[in-house]
Amino acid sequence: MYEFDDSYETFSDRASLIEARGKGGSLVDADLSFLNLIDIDLSGLDLSGVLLSGSCLKGANLENCNLQAVFIQDADLDRVNLKGADLQQGFLQRVQLNGADLSSADLSGTSFLLCHLQNVQMSDTRLDNAQMQGSDLSGTLFSGASLNEAMLRECDLMGTRFERCDLRDADLRKATITHAVFEDIQAEGILYYGLAPWSGKGGDKEWNKVLPTFDGE
Repeated sequence: MYEFDDSYETFSDRASLIEARGKGGSLVDADLSFLNLIDIDLSGLDLSGVLLSGSCLKGANLENCNLQAVFIQDADLDRVNLKGADLQQGFLQRVQLNGADLSSADLSGTSFLLCHLQNVQMSDTRLDNAQMQGSDLSGTLFSGASLNEAMLRECDLMGTRFERCDLRDADLRKATITHAVFEDIQAEGILYYGLAPWSGKGGDKEWNKVLPTFDGE
């Protein structure tokens, strides 16, 4: 498991980062904040504990990167390639990830607060215990993904597809599920309001009957 280190190597520009990478320099716990990293290729590198706040990584290749405990705020990662990446225990807030590919990535225990993940690929992705409250996941495809105990409360799931997913004990309360599709999912213990949009019972309680007008926790 990654252990946090409060000492950071700071990079002032894209060129210095590329030079360090080319020399085999370590990017663990590096401060990559407020950099223009559009289309950069950092695939396979150990980026655990990096700071990426305010940076632009549109179209970047971060495939198979170790990004455990990454800290990202107010950054643009649209169309980023994160296939097979390890983002366990990361923290992302107000981050743009529209059109990203997170297939086979491990996001277990990661927090996505008020993030935009529209039209993202989440095939065989692990999101167990992920916190995604208030994020926009509209049009995203979850295929074979594990979302056991995931927090999807107040998320925008309009047009989102869940195919062959594990959603046991997930929290979907107050989520917008207009035109969302749930096919062949595991739904035991799900928390939700209204009528279940999937076949079969979601858990031990029929929440539409117990909480017809409930608006609290």
